[in-house]
Amino acid sequence: MAPSAKIDVDDFQREFFSQVGDFSQLLNLIEALHGIHYFIKDRSCRHVAVSDTFAKRLGLASAEGMIGRTNYDFYPKLIADQFARDDEQILRTGQAKLHIIEMMPSACGGFDWITTNKIPLFDSTGAVIGIMGTLQSHGDQFTSWADGESIGKAAEYIQRNCHAPVDVIALTKIAGVSQRHLNRKFHEVFGMSAQDFWVSTRIHRACDRITNSSKNVAQIAAEFGFCDQSAFSRQFRKLIGMAPLEYRRKFTRRKSSMAE
Repeated sequence: MAPSAKIDVDDFQREFFSQVGDFSQLLNLIEALHGIHYFIKDRSCRHVAVSDTFAKRLGLASAEGMIGRTNYDFYPKLIADQFARDDEQILRTGQAKLHIIEMMPSACGGFDWITTNKIPLFDSTGAVIGIMGTLQSHGDQFTSWADGESIGKAAEYIQRNCHAPVDVIALTKIAGVSQRHLNRKFHEVFGMSAQDFWVSTRIHRACDRITNSSKNVAQIAAEFGFCDQSAFSRQFRKLIGMAPLEYRRKFTRRKSSMAE
């Protein structure tokens, strides 16, 4: 085989991709990546394509159940609003949003931490016609990807001790940094202070208990270190956008429909 001739990279790639038939075949590679989910949305933020693994994470039988639907069909309004703000910014500016660290609900009503990447999709004229993104779940493992091992250790400590009241002093000792530096790094990585991260983790773990146990709200509040049911319910509504019992009814119905 003779050495390759010098080419114009843009023309070469454009010519090749113009020959690609069904675009979805390119998504099969992402589908095969362990722990990675993908989605494509149009300008109305309706899902055009998603990985089967993403759909099953939400309790659906297949990706078909998400096509033509928006995040508001699957998530509490408060969470869907945050996703919508990110999407609207990308559609408006044409700029990607990468390495977004956020919590996402699962089919059972529980939550885990994910990293989301979103990029704009352009048509042949350069107009933004949609968004493509990936999600990767990290569960409780932070040291390998949080910004600095010390912050990762602090985040993992919170995950392991989320039933206990907030103890920022313990976190500073684990991270080996001052409280001011700890909060600054938590804001950079997670978009919130270390204390708010701890409270958020407790509430999101409580979501799983609400939908997967017969305990009443007062018992769950006590289990996760809240001084009383009122304080727990107030924080729950602030973060989730609905009362604990409303959340239980909504996700219990979803699990029942999944089982039918």
